Amino acid sequence: MPKVIIDNSIQEPTLIMNEKTLFLHQFSLDSTIVHLGASKVRYRIDINNSLKSGVIRVSPYFSEKIQIPTLPFDSYVSNKELFIGPVIGFIPSRYFYNNPQRLKERFTDYEHVKGLIYFFNKKNINFHKQVIHGYYYNSAEDVFTEGTFPLPSVLYTRVKLSKQEFVYFNHFLKGKLFNYTPSPITKDSLQKIIPLPSSRLRTHLPHTIKYNGGRSIKRMLTKYSGVYVKPVNLSRGRGIHYVCKKNTGYQVYDTNGKSAYLKNTKALTALFKRNKHKHLLVQQAIDTIFKGHRLDFRVYMQKNSEHVWQASAITGKVADKRVIVTNYPYRKNIVTGEEALSFYYSLPQSEASAKLKEAEVLCRELLILFERKKNFFLGDVAVDLAVDNKMKIWLLEVQVRYVADIKKPLPDDESIISKNILPTPFHYAKSLTEF
Repeated sequence: MPKVIIDNSIQEPTLIMNEKTLFLHQFSLDSTIVHLGASKVRYRIDINNSLKSGVIRVSPYFSEKIQIPTLPFDSYVSNKELFIGPVIGFIPSRYFYNNPQRLKERFTDYEHVKGLIYFFNKKNINFHKQVIHGYYYNSAEDVFTEGTFPLPSVLYTRVKLSKQEFVYFNHFLKGKLFNYTPSPITKDSLQKIIPLPSSRLRTHLPHTIKYNGGRSIKRMLTKYSGVYVKPVNLSRGRGIHYVCKKNTGYQVYDTNGKSAYLKNTKALTALFKRNKHKHLLVQQAIDTIFKGHRLDFRVYMQKNSEHVWQASAITGKVADKRVIVTNYPYRKNIVTGEEALSFYYSLPQSEASAKLKEAEVLCRELLILFERKKNFFLGDVAVDLAVDNKMKIWLLEVQVRYVADIKKPLPDDESIISKNILPTPFHYAKSLTEF
């Protein structure tokens, strides 16, 4: 593998090397093709025998639109052509695109990834010229610098891609993109993806049915002490209600902890008829109240550089008292998964560790099934789950565009969790290339 140095003094697309390097890599005597991301340009070759063997000085002037930044690159030679990289494209949400300093933690392990990592807004893609305007991480100055770049070698997206956008990128990247879902993942996706009652994973799903009037809630409450009524397509706890039997009627709680007593099923139907969200589901409520607080867990599942799903971190989300969801801003705090099992469930450390390992194995099985059945391109997701008072794990939801960059800080452990979660996708992205 040659060592490439971007040399700003070379004004034209030119490579400078000594004769030994030229013959070692079997370059043509006068020129060769240089690959950067999904683009390639022919570079002239000049010989300078004062250079060390294995060193290639590279002109930054890749094309009329693209200038290669002075960054630490890896390189390799294949079929007598030079490949420089990696080149990783990243699409954050609009908020983070406009506030790039909030993305800094993603680059804390840049020295082990190297290359050109740039982020951009979808509107800044020039499909015709095959260039993208955005900002790259300038490691020497620890800043983001504006520029125009070639299409990347691999794409990591935190926003939804249209079918047309996916087809475009997939054509050039040949499947090297992740966190693309051709259809949305909703709150009933787990039931759809694991349809067989005999499946081992199915035994870890709460009983869930479509809402069809108050009678569907009444029917579920003959089996369970409480149920959640949830909009299928909403996130962050919005629109969720908890319903339980009380005397001859029903007690209903909303996400703010406010409650109302409804005398009969007819009143229950009338309440949810006023709900502007048409598609609702009714789900068995898992008993997870410990020391007066509801708890659930979030498992941050990410593919590592060996393309294996791993739990980069597991957190316990603790709700305020008398609140039915653990989403921000309704939660009391976040703790590590081990702390949650130790303090709230009173498990010794060895049993807590074993339970977290069990959760990781279940999540891995689930995500492998998702990718196989739904043709999803995944690499960075969060799985929400609950652990009941009998220590059974219940899989609740898969989140592709989970909140990561602005998550609630963890006391004492915040830096550890951030370090594990945020840089990992770039390691996986690099592993999808040849570098």
